Amino acid sequence: MICLIGAIYTAISLLMAPLSYAGIQIRLAEALNMIVLVYPAGGYGVILGCFLTNLIGAMQGLNVLGLIDSVVGTIATAIAVYLAYRFRNVRYKKIPWLSMLCIVLVNGIIIGMEMTLVLMKDNMFYGFVIFALEIMVSEVISVLIGYWLVNELDKRSVFEGK
Repeated sequence: MICLIGAIYTAISLLMAPLSYAGIQIRLAEALNMIVLVYPAGGYGVILGCFLTNLIGAMQGLNVLGLIDSVVGTIATAIAVYLAYRFRNVRYKKIPWLSMLCIVLVNGIIIGMEMTLVLMKDNMFYGFVIFALEIMVSEVISVLIGYWLVNELDKRSVFEGK
């Protein structure tokens, strides 16, 4: 199941290239980050998928951040997934806002900084603000889609017994 999640993440990201790697990054595969709410081991699949997506993208020249994104992007995803899992039971009106917020903030800050260092060294402050906000907006969209997806999968007991 972990490899399947990684493959789905990678396939979605590569099908949506170059949007998956752009400055205004729309990586819908990030919706899979929310899978840790119902299937904790799925986080490993998301981390694997992120690594493969960034590596393949760099090798094909699609990923403007290059091979460094295979490391930094994967670390950001690992931290975000871990925190989402860690705070999955902290809910307000049955919604795991803290898990969702962790994914948005961690990716926004780390990927925003990475993009600034690679693409906008001359203006670090504005570069970081712009890139971090762009990533956070796309993460909010992905997290909301992921939350809906996870609820639908949970209703159908997809991950029971896994």
